[in-house]
Amino acid sequence: MNETVNVTLDGQTIQLPAEIAANDDLIRKALAPFYPNVASAEIKRETKDGATVISIIKRAGPKGHCMNAQALAALIAAPRHVNPAVELWLDLCRKGHCQQKS
Repeated sequence: MNETVNVTLDGQTIQLPAEIAANDDLIRKALAPFYPNVASAEIKRETKDGATVISIIKRAGPKGHCMNAQALAALIAAPRHVNPAVELWLDLCRKGHCQQKS
């Protein structure tokens, strides 16, 4: 009989074979295709009612710092322009084709 271990992640319980659950790296490799953040997550093991329960706790990562300096420089150097759809709307309004809501 194949023994499984319960792994909790994002409020879900996932059953993994005991051979995989015995090693943090194998857990990460098994779950990474479905949960990419598991690569940097903390893995905790507890025993509840005689069974091993593994909890995966995501670590907060940087937000909004994904742009590298080269991409930022290219955006700064790019010419400014107005979206053509906005230009069309403004032109139609100047010609009296826009209705004002009251």
